[in-house]
Amino acid sequence: MLQSPAAIHGEWFSRLRTWTVGGVVLAILASQVFLPVELPLTELFAVALLVLVSNVLLIVRLRRGPVGDGVLFGLMLLDVAALTVLLALTGGPSNPFSTLYLVYIAWGAVVLRPRATWALAVTGMLGFGLLFFVSRSLEGVAQVPHAAHAAHAGPQDHMLHLRGMWVAFGVAAVFIVYFIQRVSIALARRDLELTRARDEFTKTQRLAALATLSAGAAHELATPLSTIAVVAKELERSLSDDPARTAAAEDARLVREQVQRCRAILDHMAAEAGEAAGERLSTVDAAAVVERALSGLKPDVRARVALEQAPPPSPTLAGQVPLEALARSLRGLVENAAHAGPADTPVTLRVKVEEECVCFEVHDDGPGMDDETLARVGEPFFTTKPPGIGMGLGVFLARSVAEQLRGRLDFRSTPGVGTTATVRLPRGGVAA
Repeated sequence: MLQSPAAIHGEWFSRLRTWTVGGVVLAILASQVFLPVELPLTELFAVALLVLVSNVLLIVRLRRGPVGDGVLFGLMLLDVAALTVLLALTGGPSNPFSTLYLVYIAWGAVVLRPRATWALAVTGMLGFGLLFFVSRSLEGVAQVPHAAHAAHAGPQDHMLHLRGMWVAFGVAAVFIVYFIQRVSIALARRDLELTRARDEFTKTQRLAALATLSAGAAHELATPLSTIAVVAKELERSLSDDPARTAAAEDARLVREQVQRCRAILDHMAAEAGEAAGERLSTVDAAAVVERALSGLKPDVRARVALEQAPPPSPTLAGQVPLEALARSLRGLVENAAHAGPADTPVTLRVKVEEECVCFEVHDDGPGMDDETLARVGEPFFTTKPPGIGMGLGVFLARSVAEQLRGRLDFRSTPGVGTTATVRLPRGGVAA
């Protein structure tokens, strides 16, 4: 199971803190053995124990799930404060381990939000600067100046060097935070683009699979349906000669009608599978799309459409467009709206022209959709219609066509009010 970024951040931060506590303890013990200094061991181990206890609590909390950025930020501030106390007790700004501030700043730049990262960097700089004052006031603490500098420089020059180190630390912190954040943002954008490309590829594969399935089904069912139609016609002809079998002849005629209906459905499936992909591309305007979409509607559905078209001259769509595929997609949205709303209510088809796109809006006064249903609209084979009515492919195909034309299909819905489907396509010039 893949871990979320928050879970990964929390896990590795707990490891960083564990290693930090272990390193502090080893450094204290090594200094007692190899360095001729006296350290306040009680205070040092107390600080290390505080960090260790907070880390144990963090590990226990991580077992229940990831923690938020606020928790990580608070623990990082605690660690920076603990590091400041440790450095103040062991030499102040002359302690070479002051560079550990940069570890927390770099880690914060990776996992925290920009404001929190800059706050952490400022806290580290203040902590380092505080060492110039706090460490001097501690009595009995061994000062450990840089040996190389102490050999050729006086105390004043040595202090000037330490202040220069503090300034260099601030510059390094600013560079680390700025560039790590810029790289993180660039990587996040690249991951988003890769995710979108992967989604587009998956949709294309689904559409190709559906097209193959539709074409195969149409081909396999065409022959037996033709046989049934021929047999039903012969049966109807033979029964029509016998007045006593008029009812049976009517049944045979009904069989023929249903077979013709099945053939029409198969022709539609074949069109969805092949004609859209192989259709000739042309430059079309919004009015042509609307006209072609409405021309294929059933008379009862067409009578309910209230058209609010863009004023002439009608804008053209950008690039070369498969008119029939686009019109079929828009027609499917109109049919869905007619089915969703009451039979005595109109279906509004509105064409709007915006600065960079042409919008085809289809609105119904149906029951609307809740958030869960709205999130699933467009999934293959998902439908809100009763069983036997629709396959749940109309919206999926409409969205696929819109996205292939560098547009998109959006839905707005309010339960009890209605639903609006909007196809947005990039516009070209104005039709002559």
